[in-house]
Amino acid sequence: MTTYPHKFKFYLDENFPVPAGKFLKSRGQTVVEGLKILKKPGLTDQKHLETCIKEEAILLAFDRDFIIDSKYQEMIRKSYGVILIEATDTKPKTAQRILVKVLKKLTKNSIKGKICCASIDKIKFIEPKDI
Repeated sequence: MTTYPHKFKFYLDENFPVPAGKFLKSRGQTVVEGLKILKKPGLTDQKHLETCIKEEAILLAFDRDFIIDSKYQEMIRKSYGVILIEATDTKPKTAQRILVKVLKKLTKNSIKGKICCASIDKIKFIEPKDI
C-alpha cells in the first residue's frame, strides 16, 4: 500500500463513486460522503460546495459545472479546493487511477481556493478567475 506525504480531508460529491473514497481511506486520507452528511440526494452543487467549506474538505467531483459556471468562482476561492475528475467514464477504477496521480502532486498550497482538473494524461491547477 502506498502512503502519501500529505494528509487531506476529501468530500465526495453525491455522484462520486464511494469505492474511490474507500480507496482514498485505504491510503490514509480522510473521506466524508456528501450523501451521508446531507442525507438528501439531488441537492445543488452550491449546497455541496458550501458543505465542503464548512467541513474544511476538498470537493471531489465529476461535475464540470464547477469549471463552466462562473457563479462558483467566489465560493471556490474560499474553499479548500475542488478536484474535478475529467474522464469519459465515472467508474471507481478510473477515478482511483487519476487520484493516485493527483495525490503525488497535491499540496495544501496547490489546491486551496483552486480547481484541480485531473485526467489520466494531465493534472492542471486553475485559479477560479481563469475560468
